Amino acid sequence: MAKKAHARLRRCDLDDVLGAFDEAREEREAAASFEAQVASSLTLCARVGNIYTGSLYLGLAGMLNADGAALAGKRIGLFSYGSGCASEFFSGVVGPRAAEQIARARLDEVLSARDRVDVSEYERLMAIPPEQPPQIAPGAGDFRFSGVTEFRRQYAAG
Repeated sequence: MAKKAHARLRRCDLDDVLGAFDEAREEREAAASFEAQVASSLTLCARVGNIYTGSLYLGLAGMLNADGAALAGKRIGLFSYGSGCASEFFSGVVGPRAAEQIARARLDEVLSARDRVDVSEYERLMAIPPEQPPQIAPGAGDFRFSGVTEFRRQYAAG
């Protein structure tokens, strides 16, 4: 979906600038453009999978994790959609310390430390009511889902 959206946006931009879309030129340049402008935002998403509402921000974290230093001071676009019902596009400027701050999150280390579970364990975990999660204290520097209060997810920090 990200590739299709990027391709469509490029087509609209090229139509606006050139007055006509050059299909042969776009075929030559599309992959390089996607790689330069979008691919880094999908690195963490590919490792984690769909997290629905959080996907936009996981994509942002992935992009900053991969390219934060190069993006400092640059405006980036962010696009989020809700199951085809609604969408929002907005932009922001990457702060000068983005690379330093995202590095402190140790995202690669955190994702590598995850525990793999088999299907039966996954099904057991998914059967636990969200309002009654197991009360397991998180380790130092970690966090753990601790319940839902007034329709908000709660987390405990270690």
